[in-house]
Amino acid sequence: MEFLSIVAPFYFMIFMKLTTDGVLRGSGAMKYFMVSTFEDLILRVVLAYILVLPFEATGIWLPWPIGWVIGTVLCMGFYKKGVWRV
Repeated sequence: MEFLSIVAPFYFMIFMKLTTDGVLRGSGAMKYFMVSTFEDLILRVVLAYILVLPFEATGIWLPWPIGWVIGTVLCMGFYKKGVWRV
């Protein structure tokens, strides 16, 4: 229940990221899609490793929304930059 209370408010961010990911992938801008996706994954793993000691189990899922927000901002930046236009 704690996991859902932490990540549920951020599902709109993941919706926006998945939408812009689809535009980037569909247009062939795979490099930018991969940068935002790997950044999200690596950041979540590193932050979970760091936060698990001070926050115990909560430190495992706190990085999820943090990674989503940063990944979404990065992906939206790529979208606004127009890298998806051929």
